[in-house]
Amino acid sequence: MFRTVLRNLTPRRRMAMVFAAVWFVVFSAVLSPAAIHTSPDLWPIAVVLVGVGLSAFATSAVAVELVRSVASGLSSWSDERHFRVVFLVFAVLLAVQLLGVLTAMRAHGHSAF
Repeated sequence: MFRTVLRNLTPRRRMAMVFAAVWFVVFSAVLSPAAIHTSPDLWPIAVVLVGVGLSAFATSAVAVELVRSVASGLSSWSDERHFRVVFLVFAVLLAVQLLGVLTAMRAHGHSAF
């Protein structure tokens, strides 16, 4: 099924979806288990920032793709318009996710900034 979805995408959108899938595997297999077994006050801030940024981008790419797949009027978007929306969603998700993670870290005594 994933191959069928990828065949219908432009090369840039395909690359974003492959990145999202690879990031999901890395996050699920490596970062998530490590974070669960480590107190937030011990999380390196650089790893948190990179992880949250990559997660926000991957989530925004998938979310916009899902919306486009069910809303027939959006199928005519150019790649430029598609990625403008992706980056708008990315900005919102990044802000929300960073706020949540930094609040959790601060609650556990980590002074990130």
